[in-house]
Amino acid sequence: MLSQTDRSFYDCFRGVLPRKQMTDIFHYFNAIEQERQAAVSSARERIRVEMGATTDALRFDQTWYKPWGALPAETIEKFAPFQWLLYPVQIRHMYEESHLVPWHQDIAYARLLGDRGHRQLITCFTPFDPEPAKTATLEFAKLPEEQPHWPYLEHGPQSFHGACLEDSLFGERERYALELGDMLVFGDHCPHQGVAGPNGMLDRRSFEFRLIIPEDRLPDKDYFDIKTGRFLRTDAQREVTYQ
Repeated sequence: MLSQTDRSFYDCFRGVLPRKQMTDIFHYFNAIEQERQAAVSSARERIRVEMGATTDALRFDQTWYKPWGALPAETIEKFAPFQWLLYPVQIRHMYEESHLVPWHQDIAYARLLGDRGHRQLITCFTPFDPEPAKTATLEFAKLPEEQPHWPYLEHGPQSFHGACLEDSLFGERERYALELGDMLVFGDHCPHQGVAGPNGMLDRRSFEFRLIIPEDRLPDKDYFDIKTGRFLRTDAQREVTYQ
């Protein structure tokens, strides 16, 4: 189970998503990426592409949730009580140094959304390249021994990024060598940044799924329930399921 009080944690969940399905997603993504990345319909999407993120035409494809749809009960329990994934997912294909995301806490980006932000988010960072240990990854800031948790830290903008922190704030860091199907799971107060792979390799395809507890849902918002394997649409009065 995941803690609702420790928002500074980070962990590596090994072999959570089926390798066969993740391999299929890798090939599917490569087949459709060029066409759908060309479907830029706004200045916001143009900036996203320049950052190494993707267009809505890619993000809104429900295929990306298939590996979550048939998880065994013991795997689902690892995420409890966080049960609903935000829809659509964040997707990144990073291949330039400028695509690496600077130090930040995810809560800073949630705060940029104002009243539309969720109370608490868990991030599930999931690379889907065949050998993710060789590619760009995430690096986490270790808590100093005398410090029980990370508070919210004041962020400032940097280039295309709406919120970032100075590297000098952090001492020891940690990163994991990932295999296909692994994910990095961390709280929204956990400082982290993007870093190149062991040999300087940048090319990386990854998902950033966000989990919430159902009680924190927002009205008129879409989610995916990892317990039922179904998409949900919420509004102020009701929940509507759809496939």
